[in-house]
Amino acid sequence: MEMPFPGVQEALKTSDLITNTGTLQTDSNTGGFTRKIPEEKVILLEHNKLTHNLEKSVVLGKEFPNIHFLPVFRRLVSGLKVKAAHFNFPVPLLATRIKPPQLRSDRSGQLIQDFAWQRIGKFLQPDDIIITDCGRGQFGMFDATFPPQSRAITSTFCSAIGFSVRACLGACVAAPEMKHPGWVIVIIGDVSLQIFVQDIGTCICFGFKPIFILLSFFGARPDTGIANFNTQCHTVEELESVLSKETLKKAEHISLIELFFSPLDYPRRLATQVSNTLGRPLEKQDKFN
Repeated sequence: MEMPFPGVQEALKTSDLITNTGTLQTDSNTGGFTRKIPEEKVILLEHNKLTHNLEKSVVLGKEFPNIHFLPVFRRLVSGLKVKAAHFNFPVPLLATRIKPPQLRSDRSGQLIQDFAWQRIGKFLQPDDIIITDCGRGQFGMFDATFPPQSRAITSTFCSAIGFSVRACLGACVAAPEMKHPGWVIVIIGDVSLQIFVQDIGTCICFGFKPIFILLSFFGARPDTGIANFNTQCHTVEELESVLSKETLKKAEHISLIELFFSPLDYPRRLATQVSNTLGRPLEKQDKFN
């Protein structure tokens, strides 16, 4: 709750009713457990299988144990379909959309994460499938604005490092069957990629053409020869040049873009969460020594 953009926290606090569906509250998705919403104003439908194998639902402070959220939703949806006219569905969205602030407006110099994530968000196209691995990219991409009909996939529950490569393979297989026209984009760290790098070979074997955005912090690098289009970006100018290339936008080949950051350069959300946990500011360094 202490990490959202201005307006988000205020909107939640002033709401008279909040629905929480299928959540598993962890440090990663509650801002280090700083989220404080009274149960008296929440409808909570969750599956809590990872803790004591219990399931529960909470409606305005009243707890209903051993109730999984899926049957509740099926019953609710079927009932609303029958009485759609009575409830005047679909209901127009009256809320004002909160415009995310621009974190940085860099035009040159060393590549900084708080700039890079929002710039990658502008590069995305409608219908893209964006798979972000666990780690800094996961926190950073929360600051990006996603285009319409795009799909964002990540792992905040189990934090399975390297899962995104195999998820990419699955998305590449499923996208044509679902007639999903967008790119498949993977954002992953250099070490995480090496865990399941062999699955990129399967992508190549079947002719899939995902875009890999590789984050490098410590100099460890996999073989960059896996891609027909591969390049490195150390500066803002280099990133702007790469993301503007028609060769990349055509997505005719599997592509690899390697972004270099300072080892102590963290996304703002991750830095805030760790600082809350430690009780002190996180040591942060944007520039290389």
